[in-house]
Amino acid sequence: MKIRTHLFFLVLTALLPVVLFAAALAMLFWHEQHSALEQRFRDRVRALSVALDRELDGHIRLLQLLAQSDLIKSKKIGEFYEEAARARAAQTTWWSTVIVADPAGRQLINLRSPAGTKLPTIPVDSAAFQRVVDSGEPTVSPLFKDPSSNQYAGAILVPVKSDSAVIYVIAAVIENSPWLEFLSSYPDSIGAALTLFDQRGVIIARTVNNDSSVGQRVAARLI
Repeated sequence: MKIRTHLFFLVLTALLPVVLFAAALAMLFWHEQHSALEQRFRDRVRALSVALDRELDGHIRLLQLLAQSDLIKSKKIGEFYEEAARARAAQTTWWSTVIVADPAGRQLINLRSPAGTKLPTIPVDSAAFQRVVDSGEPTVSPLFKDPSSNQYAGAILVPVKSDSAVIYVIAAVIENSPWLEFLSSYPDSIGAALTLFDQRGVIIARTVNNDSSVGQRVAARLI
């Protein structure tokens, strides 16, 4: 063996453990960084989840107070219209409209239309609506396309009861912009996207490419 080749293998033998050690340290550092980043995102999602529950609970309580109105309990729908309009005026940042429907889903009030207007069936998902009628409990609907605004929206549904029977359902309709503002109030790393999707996996709001994402189904791996 030539002396030059001998020296090459001697140097390689000396350096190989150092190279392997450095590679192992780099891999360990990458895993630690990756784990820290993943934990950061998990913590962010948990914080958002708590904030989301708090926000939804607040809207439900407001609608439940509205559902206790003597006007609606006595079925004075025409007079209740003004009361619903005042409640909505205090929530314009969130509620695009307020709807009152009977248990069959017929709209009696939609603040987008003048009082007394003949209205179609409530556009909210029928299964979610029926769940409120059957259970007497509030619920949040999946995303739907609101024909009165041609916008994607969701709704918070609260029953109106008389003698334990559901006589009406009040719905506060919430479009995309409040949810996008809600997500954007929790900034994260540049390039990271926060996505809010409904129980069917349909995107309600997304901090990246929001306009083209709303109404689209998220990837199966994300679900």
